[in-house]
Amino acid sequence: MAEVIGCRVAKLIEQMRSNQSAIARASGMTQPSIARLISGETRETGKLIELARALGTTPEYLIGETDDPAPGALGEQRLGWHAQANDTGSDHSAIMMIRQIDLHYGAGATYLDHHVEENMGAFPRMWVRQFTDAPAEKLVWTRVKGDSMSPTINDGEPILIDQRQVSLDDGDLIWAFAYGETGMVKRLRPHPDGRVEMMSDNQNVSSAIAVDGELHLVGRVVAVLKKT
Repeated sequence: MAEVIGCRVAKLIEQMRSNQSAIARASGMTQPSIARLISGETRETGKLIELARALGTTPEYLIGETDDPAPGALGEQRLGWHAQANDTGSDHSAIMMIRQIDLHYGAGATYLDHHVEENMGAFPRMWVRQFTDAPAEKLVWTRVKGDSMSPTINDGEPILIDQRQVSLDDGDLIWAFAYGETGMVKRLRPHPDGRVEMMSDNQNVSSAIAVDGELHLVGRVVAVLKKT
């Protein structure tokens, strides 16, 4: 997920002669969230477009893709956000807004009773297109919790999920799915009798078997953002 440069947020607030509370109200955020972005305590927000609009700039400026804060700096045909801030599918935009889901509280909310909070995250389009040609509305991202897929996916690392793929045609690929009341990320191996083996990359975690009707696919994991 793209990271906000906190000093740029602070500079724009100062130039506007505004304050964190006012920008928070205008962007639909909270004042403590704005403060954490400025201090660097957090670098990510699901309200990137709303924050940019409240500050009179572009998402690209806030994440460091351009040094010009003017909304038209990169050309409106390239940005797309100025005229169509909620357009997640335009191939002219340098940024793709992709939904976030929380696997801990229920990936595949269609199948679970838990309420899933959804936010939007900003990703560079060129990066996303390395892994999938799916439209933004068919993509979601989440952070993996736990180390059962380590070293392939470590605790806290973001993953990108392609929801167009919901059929186990190929075995041993990594999938996000709902099993019982839990959202999970595992390698799945279908068996001829209809059972599906749920495998972890961590050798200390044993495989498990799901029978027909117990497992509901959310989508295939197509990318992992590795920690450095």
